[in-house]
Amino acid sequence: VLVTMSLFSQTRAVVNSSTKIFTVKANLADQYSFYGFAEPDIKSQKLILFSVFPNEVKDNPQHLSLGSYHETIGLKTGEYIEYESETGRFIKLRFIHADKTVTPFYILRGFVKFAA
Repeated sequence: VLVTMSLFSQTRAVVNSSTKIFTVKANLADQYSFYGFAEPDIKSQKLILFSVFPNEVKDNPQHLSLGSYHETIGLKTGEYIEYESETGRFIKLRFIHADKTVTPFYILRGFVKFAA
């Protein structure tokens, strides 16, 4: 099984060091595609995808339980993602649903930078 986890430019997800909020801002000049996994293992279930490629995002073609997005602004009203911790090569994040339920997921550390 081939897992798309490519980053062709400097586009990265950002965690605000103060608020712990995770964001991805799309720039169509950049090419990126990365998954969030159920466990800190790229062979575990894929839960969410961030990608600049329309065919990977439109209508969530992989039927990922947390969806597929170009950027976090595409989340539904009341939803957001926050940083929880680091686990080896992975960052543990929490997808906060509009009803305040939480789904944890993991992305590779290399896709995230921390900023003020």
